[in-house]
Amino acid sequence: NSLDIITRQAARDQAIEIAKEALEKFPNSYGALKCAALLSAIHRPSLSVQHQDLIIPNKPHRGVVSYQNVDNVAMSFIKVPFDHNRNQGYRDSLYRAALKNAQKENRVAWYKEFKLRSSKDTYSHTYEYDAKGLAAGTYLVILETNQEDSKSISGSYMIVSQMSLFKRAVEIQILDRKSGKPLENVEIELSINNAWFKTAGRTNKEGKFILPYHDERNVRLKANLTDDVLIENI
Repeated sequence: NSLDIITRQAARDQAIEIAKEALEKFPNSYGALKCAALLSAIHRPSLSVQHQDLIIPNKPHRGVVSYQNVDNVAMSFIKVPFDHNRNQGYRDSLYRAALKNAQKENRVAWYKEFKLRSSKDTYSHTYEYDAKGLAAGTYLVILETNQEDSKSISGSYMIVSQMSLFKRAVEIQILDRKSGKPLENVEIELSINNAWFKTAGRTNKEGKFILPYHDERNVRLKANLTDDVLIENI
């Protein structure tokens, strides 16, 4: 409730003042090192984005940016291969490289800059954004800020697909998300225990496909229909 929030804010403000005072009085002490680390953590820029797991193609959608110690954000939507983040190493480097290449090749599907609430209070805030409709595919959503004293980048993967998946026991069904009609001849690929995807078959006239197992764990399914790709953990 609001009283708890006020209490936590007061405690944080008090911790900041105590840490600053300790740094001034005992700059070379072990405690000062701890205080410096605390202040660094409190003032560190933080960015993240939340969006729907599945977005309908060519339909506007909304999401939420969570931020701390940040007052400006540039958001970019970049279409990438479905396996873009597989074994790619350090995420920040991956995001920066993807953004740089997309900008160079003019492949940024949507871009917008946001001016956010003042970040001087060091607390977490949220901002709701509206994004335009996007073609079917896998997208890397990148948030980037350029503060005077620091830069921060964050990313998240988002799937835009016309397909929806329903599972009952070993039977799955692929439907059109907009009309609800079954989708025939959708290619089904399966990945077990993080192995690479292998083709398992196609959906029938009812949009159904029978899985070739019933007791495997850690299984991912990839449905392909022309340029539309849906990936689900089943």
